[in-house]
Amino acid sequence: MNDAVSHEFVHRIENLLATITVIARRTAAHARTMEDFTSVFGQRIGAMARTHQLLVDGGWDGMLLSDLLEGELTPFRNERRSTITLRGPRVMLTSTQAQALGMAFHELSTNAAKYGAFGGPTGRLDVRWTLGGCDLKIEWVEDGLEGVQAPEATGFGSRIIDEVMPTQVEGEVQRSFTLTGMRCSIVVPMRRAARS
Repeated sequence: MNDAVSHEFVHRIENLLATITVIARRTAAHARTMEDFTSVFGQRIGAMARTHQLLVDGGWDGMLLSDLLEGELTPFRNERRSTITLRGPRVMLTSTQAQALGMAFHELSTNAAKYGAFGGPTGRLDVRWTLGGCDLKIEWVEDGLEGVQAPEATGFGSRIIDEVMPTQVEGEVQRSFTLTGMRCSIVVPMRRAARS
């Protein structure tokens, strides 16, 4: 293994371990029981594993944003819980970006199943993204609900997103709520993004 490959391997392992540490810490801080921790932590590591498998299948050169979204949302689409629409240009993510966004999409999907668009037959999810200048902008919009209220406290899934995105990819996350749904905006600097 040459020095460049060795350095990249160490860098990826460090990023992976740092992300797992954040997930473990945040999950443990909000788990009521060890059983609760084991279940939720396992689901989150499973989401990371799915993203890693897609990266491995692609030779670890990165992956398409649309493939990452489809991988996370297909189970909900198959259950026909709601209408899911994905729209945006072809965007290639680096492996680090894919891992961070994979975690974000997992947490958003989990929340949508518990409280949002995937919880009833009228819910809709529209995910759209644009690539302009040096930024990838992703809009996750849940709609078609009734009586939505902003949570009084930030949930631990949201806190994971808020901590992982800036740490791993220098990203920004903002959420807003309406009576009929929720919007989550994610901005990721894309120095190495590609369109084709």
